[in-house]
Amino acid sequence: GGVREWLLGNITPGGAKQIRQLLNGIRSEALLVIRKTSGHVDQSTGARVADVSIIKSLCSETSRLVLLLQERYDALARHSELLRRSMDHIWLHPDEARAAQQLLLPKCELVSSEVHQLLSNARALQASLSGNSASISDDVRLSLIELLWDEDEKPVVSFTSEELSIGMKEAKAKYDLETFRAWKRARKKANK
Repeated sequence: GGVREWLLGNITPGGAKQIRQLLNGIRSEALLVIRKTSGHVDQSTGARVADVSIIKSLCSETSRLVLLLQERYDALARHSELLRRSMDHIWLHPDEARAAQQLLLPKCELVSSEVHQLLSNARALQASLSGNSASISDDVRLSLIELLWDEDEKPVVSFTSEELSIGMKEAKAKYDLETFRAWKRARKKANK
């Protein structure tokens, strides 16, 4: 029982909270520097060498985060597919495999959605900081970076009526702490 519980609780990769924090930090730093350069990302338009160097460094860091997020997203896609096929390849009894699938697949899909959103944000920031993007003019670059995403944004979690009808114990086992709290709030709201 204990090993099985641990496996079910730990088999699906977690979210990307640390990567979100890094990305928010890079965005904040970029906003400070882009304000100094009036939206310019290269020296040809009068930006200082030190500021251009910082922008290039931030763009490079963002590129590494894009690669990391893409790897995480691809791994989650593989994990999700393995969960869908788990009854064919796992050592558990078919009923246990189905229960594991029902427990883990929603968690995997939620994390995958979060990582996909972070990947989109990182790609947009990368394009904004890159001097290669002819479609972004210097005079709108700062506004664009400000509008990319809200640092405090939390992924919106919605629950089906079926999910809201499960018991407290099952929900606690199924969701991570933040999602479980969101589930409780949604359930309370639905029962009013």
